[in-house]
Amino acid sequence: MTELFNDLLPSFSWSLVGFVLGWLVGREMLFISHIREAVVPEEEIERTEPTLPSPRGNRLLGIVVIVLAIFTVAQGAYFSWENNQKADCQAQFNADFASVLAKRAQWANEDKAAEIKLWRDFLAAKPGQARSILQDYLVATARTDKLRAENPLPKLEDRNC
Repeated sequence: MTELFNDLLPSFSWSLVGFVLGWLVGREMLFISHIREAVVPEEEIERTEPTLPSPRGNRLLGIVVIVLAIFTVAQGAYFSWENNQKADCQAQFNADFASVLAKRAQWANEDKAAEIKLWRDFLAAKPGQARSILQDYLVATARTDKLRAENPLPKLEDRNC
């Protein structure tokens, strides 16, 4: 609820500021005839009372402004929600990718360790042991190759982010 409030507060605030400014400017425009009297010489002024807009027109304008404000707030809430959904999806993808990448790095280290063991055993081997040393190395690399095949890197296109 707090997240929704934080998302809607700026939209509501700007709508309120726009409404108040529009109301103030409209109110001042009713008295434009007084400004004319201050600028034009008195003998050229037609004496008329300022006309007020009809109450029906004010109500219609008020309804339009309120509908636009509601639409703006709803639109802001929807796009904020959609943005949060995409951010959550991207964060989950990043976590999955990092997890698989860490596993693959560990398997690469195991491959390297198996290779180092292969060369050390070859150097210290007695005649006839080469085949079993090479077989141990091939088993170790086959295991890590199988683990890599079972755990591919996630693809972003597989998700709807």
